[in-house]
Amino acid sequence: RGVRDDGYVVRVWDALLGIVSSLVGEADYISQGLLDMVLGHLAPSSMFGSHDSRDGGMASLFAKALLRESREALQPSVQRFIRQVMDGETPAGSDLVGNASQLILLVHEASPQMMLPVMPSIVSSLEDGRLGDARRAEILDLLSSMFCESGNAGQMPAGGSNMALRGLSSGVSEDDGVNIIATEYPELLDGILQRLKDQSAQVRKVAFKHVHGIVDSLTGVAE
Repeated sequence: RGVRDDGYVVRVWDALLGIVSSLVGEADYISQGLLDMVLGHLAPSSMFGSHDSRDGGMASLFAKALLRESREALQPSVQRFIRQVMDGETPAGSDLVGNASQLILLVHEASPQMMLPVMPSIVSSLEDGRLGDARRAEILDLLSSMFCESGNAGQMPAGGSNMALRGLSSGVSEDDGVNIIATEYPELLDGILQRLKDQSAQVRKVAFKHVHGIVDSLTGVAE
């Protein structure tokens, strides 16, 4: 492919992102169907079967860019969805069932700032004995993975047109390369470390599994 083709891809990409983000911003209400469409395309096609795997990952890149570009409009609906799935509920009318932890990680990678308001409730659930050890271990695994995630929101995935991926940079925020969750919600680290002495061996095992990654991430946060 020549540079001319790549330049065309960038123009089409930016035009589509501008049109779709404008439509989302002007909407009076974000329906569950629209939210499913955006969140479902964050994931690989094998997770929810929500899009054609032949797109080379561009649908996922576009969904991430849209989350950043339309964060203000989408944030309330996304946060409500996250609270519901973390409480073990299936939002009414949603086709996104299962793989809740992986989906939340993908939201975090796309827009870490969107996760900040829901972090206190998620972290507090680590101490909720009513959830059972298996569920608490799953939540701890999710939170530890988020803490160890250092700036993936600003990294361009491999594959596809290089110029098209460069065009995505218009949707990348000023948070590139920074672990927003770790720096702006320091209580997360305390919540994770407390699980090292949890009464449940299953929960402690998950905590110890992430110790090395947490130490590596702390170096990055300190810098």
